[in-house]
Amino acid sequence: MASADICKLVEDVKKEMDYYRGIEFDYAPTDDLFNEYAVESRFDIKETIFVKRMLQTVLPERLRNTISSNLFEKYVGVSEEQLAYELYMTEEQIRTMKRHGMFIGLHGYDHYWLGKLPKEQMKKDLDKALDTLDEFIDRKHWVMNYPYGSYNQDVLDYIKMKGACVGFTTEVKIADICMDAALELPRLDCNDFPPKSENYKLYDI
Repeated sequence: MASADICKLVEDVKKEMDYYRGIEFDYAPTDDLFNEYAVESRFDIKETIFVKRMLQTVLPERLRNTISSNLFEKYVGVSEEQLAYELYMTEEQIRTMKRHGMFIGLHGYDHYWLGKLPKEQMKKDLDKALDTLDEFIDRKHWVMNYPYGSYNQDVLDYIKMKGACVGFTTEVKIADICMDAALELPRLDCNDFPPKSENYKLYDI
C-alpha cells in the first residue's frame, strides 16, 4: 500500500473483485462491501480501510491471495521473495534481539483475524506459530498479541490452555494490571507516541 496511490489502488481492488465474482467465488456486490467496510479509523482513511478489510478477512482467502499477488506485482515491482528477504528478520537477527534483552511475543502464524476463524483452523494457526517460535519463547509462559485485535472466547480458552500468561488487545488505554484481565490487556499503540503523535498525553500515565 505504501507503493500505491490509494485512489488508484481502490479502483484496482474493485476491478479485481468484479472480475473474479461468479467465476469461482461468490460474495456481495462491490459497492455494498465498500459502503459497509470503508469506515475511517483513527489511523487510516476509509479507502485504506476498505482495501485492508477486503484483503485481510472479508473476501475468500484464496481470492485474497490471488488479488494481493496481482496487485503486488503491479505496484511493488520486485518479487515477494526479495521483499520478504529485505523486510523480515532472519532467525539469527531474532536471536540477536533476544540476546540483547528484547522480548519475543506471539502474533499468530498467518496473521489471520483469529476471532473470525473456525475453531480448528484457529488452533492450527496458533500451534504453528508456537512451533515456529519455540526457540525464542517459554512455552509455559508466553505472550499473545492478537492480530488486528481480533479474538473471541475460543481464542482465550485455547491460548490459556497452551501456556499464554499475557495477551495484548488493541483497546486504547493504560492497562491496570490489578483490574484488567491478563489475557485482555489494553495498550497504547506506537503511533500514539512521537514522532507520529502525542496521543499518549490524553491518558494518565
